[in-house]
Amino acid sequence: MSDRDHPDGVALDVVLTRTLNRAAHAAPPPPPDLHRTVARRHARRRGTLVAAAAAVTVFAVLTGAVGALRAWRDTPAPTTPATAEERWPDAVRTVPSTLDGVRPLSVNAVLPDGRTIASTPGSGGTAQLVILSDDSESVETIVEYPQTSSASVHISQVRANSRWVVWQLSRGTGPEEIWSARLDAPHLQKIATVSNTLGTFSLTLDGDRVIYGPTPEGIRIIPAVGGTPTLLPGTDQYFTVFWPWLVHNQEAPHHPAGTPTTLWNTRTGERRTAVFTATSFRDSCSPVWCVALGHDGMHVTTVRVDGTDRRSWPEHRTDFASLTPIRDRYLPLFRKTLAPDGTQVLDLIDLVENRTVELGRVRNAPSVLMGVTLGDRVVSWPGETGFQHVLDLKRVR
Repeated sequence: MSDRDHPDGVALDVVLTRTLNRAAHAAPPPPPDLHRTVARRHARRRGTLVAAAAAVTVFAVLTGAVGALRAWRDTPAPTTPATAEERWPDAVRTVPSTLDGVRPLSVNAVLPDGRTIASTPGSGGTAQLVILSDDSESVETIVEYPQTSSASVHISQVRANSRWVVWQLSRGTGPEEIWSARLDAPHLQKIATVSNTLGTFSLTLDGDRVIYGPTPEGIRIIPAVGGTPTLLPGTDQYFTVFWPWLVHNQEAPHHPAGTPTTLWNTRTGERRTAVFTATSFRDSCSPVWCVALGHDGMHVTTVRVDGTDRRSWPEHRTDFASLTPIRDRYLPLFRKTLAPDGTQVLDLIDLVENRTVELGRVRNAPSVLMGVTLGDRVVSWPGETGFQHVLDLKRVR
């Protein structure tokens, strides 16, 4: 406020000074011991204020400590997912373990849209290949093969993508058959017959092509819709197909000791020699890993094909005849020690992240492999009565 702002044209601070001075002159003189009286009162008040402040501080500290303790006690401690269902909830599903409550149902593959492909054995009836809806509420039959009195019928090596599903059909003593079905249109056809398969015979689905073999002549490629197969030159050996890689596992004791596994990329022409020597017919290599199981599956060892990252798994075993990592990293193995409830624990070993995740537990089975199946990048194991769990490894990250 300026001088002009005051009615008398005098500054406000001047008016206040004059007023205080007049009041001071009009006041009676102070008693001679005023300073001592004020000092004593000030000391008493200061002591009271200090004590009050200290009490407030202690109360605040105690209140904060109690609140922090209560918050710590009320906040659950972070937990690490213990099972596959907890770690990968979007990748694990539950489906029926039987068809019509009678015939066992083996999970073969999970389609990109979430539907499940499964098959029933032909023994005691009809071999079926079916598609379960995403919620398993409906079943669509792809094909049925009635069993004859002279030979059983068996569906195996089911492979699927978003357009096709292909499989191998065995009819007892007859030649092996390869079938295909289109998922988005009516199409069911036998596309090949193989009269003389070798021990490592397998199927691979690559887009709209099917790669199968080996046979005495070699690996063949045929359109999924059917047609004339093409022979891949130089493949008349015991190759295992990991398309586009072909792996020639030198299985002991059928080959001289020290003969290494060889790998061939049919697209690039690259050839590798694995730094690995098989000691059992159960030992084998994939394009990334070699797995040694020993003669009884009790001594599992993994090593990369270049000889690095060699590891033993002394707490695990397997009953599978041979085993190679799924998606070049995941290895399903059983624990040697039973769980406290007497069940057999099935683990999934992640060789890349070096971690172990429990898949599930098998109980009351005459064989530990009863109900445990390995499909097209899927693993399934028994669940509650009438159901089984399926891990779709394509969805695991």
